[in-house]
Amino acid sequence: MGNKTRIEDSLKKRYFYKLGTKVVGVPIAIVTASIVPRALGVNAYGNFNFITDFFNRLVGFVDASTSNAFYHKLSQRPKESALISFYWGYFSIISVIMVFFVATVFMINKQGSIWINQESRFIWLGLLWGLLSWLNQIVYKIVDAYGLTVKGELAVIKQRLFALCFLGVLFILGKVDLLIFFVYHFFMFFLMFFLWWQVLKKSDIRLFPLGHLNKSLIKKYSSEFYQFSMPLFIGGILTLPLGFADRWLLQMFGGSVEQGLYSLAFKVGSICLIFTSSLVPLFHREISKAYGDNRHDEMRRLFLRFVPMLYSVAVCISAFFFFQSDKVSIIIGGESFKGAVIPMSIMSLYPIHQTFGQLNSAVYFAMAQTRLYRNIGISIMVIGLLVTYLLLAPKEQLGLNLGSTGLALKMVLVQIVGQNILLWFNTRSLKISFIKMLSHQFISVLIIGAAAGLSTYISNNIVDNIVLSLISAGSLYMAFLLVIIYLFPSLFSIKRGEIVQNIRLIKQRFIREIKK
Repeated sequence: MGNKTRIEDSLKKRYFYKLGTKVVGVPIAIVTASIVPRALGVNAYGNFNFITDFFNRLVGFVDASTSNAFYHKLSQRPKESALISFYWGYFSIISVIMVFFVATVFMINKQGSIWINQESRFIWLGLLWGLLSWLNQIVYKIVDAYGLTVKGELAVIKQRLFALCFLGVLFILGKVDLLIFFVYHFFMFFLMFFLWWQVLKKSDIRLFPLGHLNKSLIKKYSSEFYQFSMPLFIGGILTLPLGFADRWLLQMFGGSVEQGLYSLAFKVGSICLIFTSSLVPLFHREISKAYGDNRHDEMRRLFLRFVPMLYSVAVCISAFFFFQSDKVSIIIGGESFKGAVIPMSIMSLYPIHQTFGQLNSAVYFAMAQTRLYRNIGISIMVIGLLVTYLLLAPKEQLGLNLGSTGLALKMVLVQIVGQNILLWFNTRSLKISFIKMLSHQFISVLIIGAAAGLSTYISNNIVDNIVLSLISAGSLYMAFLLVIIYLFPSLFSIKRGEIVQNIRLIKQRFIREIKK
C-alpha cells in the first residue's frame, strides 16, 4: 500500500452511484436478455444456463463464503493488505482443485451423468466461466471494501455499455452461437478486471500485494477463515448437490426446452433484483463495521431502515413484472418463448424475498453465526428438494409434471418460508419485533400489488399494442406509486416530512438553475 491518503466516499454517495449503475444496467439487461434467447434459441439458451448454473454452484461450494469473510475482514481492517495476498493464494489452490475435479469426472467417464446431454467442450468452457466469474467477484469486493464504490461503479457502466454494443454487433452479423457466447463472456470478464485494476491502482492499492505474508500471518488468517467458513463448507457438501438437483431434475424430466423457459423466467427475476441489490454490498459493509465497533444500536437502526425499504422497492418492481409477464416474455424472448409466461410471472416474485435473503445474511456473517445460517439453509433445501421432485416428476412417478412452472413455484414458496425463518432469528438477535416485520411484508404486497394490477387492467382495456400497453401501464403505475409513497411512507421506512423536505430541495435547486 502506498502513502497516498484516500478519502472514502460517503454511504449515501456510494449507494446512489450503485443505484445509478443499476438504473443504467436495467435497459442494458433487458436488451441483452432480448438478444441472447433469440440468437441462441431455446435449446442452446437452456444448455448455457444449465452448465453455468452448475459451475456457479460449484464455485459457491468451494468459496464456502470465504469471499464474504474476506470482504468483511478487509472492510474492518483495510490496512492489512496481507489479507489480499492470502485470499489470492486460496483462490489459486481452489482453482487447481476444480480443474482436477472436472478432469477426474471425464477420466471416469461420468460427465454424461452430471451434465446431461452436454458437449465436452462446453463443460470445460463452463468451468472457465465459473473461475473468471469468481475472480471478478473477488476484485469487486476489494473495490467496495476500500470504499471506492463510486469509481468502481463508473467502471461497471463503461464495461456494460461496451458489452451491449459488442453483443449487438455480433447479433447483427449473425455470429452468436453457444461457443461465441462463451468467448464473449470471457472477453467481458477480462475487460471488467482491467477496469477495476485501474481503479485500485489510481488509489495506490495493490491488487496483488507482495512481501506481506509470513508463516504466522498465514496461520492466523487460516484460523480466522476456518472458524468463519468451515460450518458453511460442511453445509456446502450437502447444499451443492441439493442446489444443483433442481436444475438437474428439470433437465432430466423436461429437457433443454423447459430449461430454456425456466432460464428466461429466472433472468427476468434477476432483472427485478437489480435495484435492491445496489445497497446490499454497502449494507453488508456497514453492518460489519458496526458489529466490529460493538455498536449494536447502529446495527438495529440499519436493519430497520433498509430492510423494509428494500423489501418494498422489490415489491414495486416484482409486482409490475408479475402482471406484465405475458408481454415481457414475448418482447424479450419472442414467439418461441411463449411457454415462459407462467413461470416468468411466478419467478418475478422471487426477488422480493431474495432481497430479504441478501440482507439477512449480512447480519449472520457480521456476527459470525455461520453455523446457524448453515443449519437453517440445509433444512430448507432438503424440504425444497422433495417439493422439486413432486412438482417436476412425471405423473407415473408420483409427480405433477409441471416443468419450468413447477420449479419456479418451488423457488418462490421455499424462498418465502426460508427467509422468514432466518428473519426470525435476526429479529431475536437485534431485539426487533418479528410480527411487525411480517405484517409489513403482507401490507406492502397488498397495497403495491393492487396498484400494479389496477394499472395493468386499465392499460389493457385502452391500448392494444403490446409495447405501448407496457409503457402506458408502467407510466400509470409510477403515478400510483408516488401516491402510495406519500400516503404510506412507512412502507419505505421514511417519513412524510422527509418527502416534503426533499421536494422543497429539488424545487429550490430547479429554480436556481432556471435563474442561471
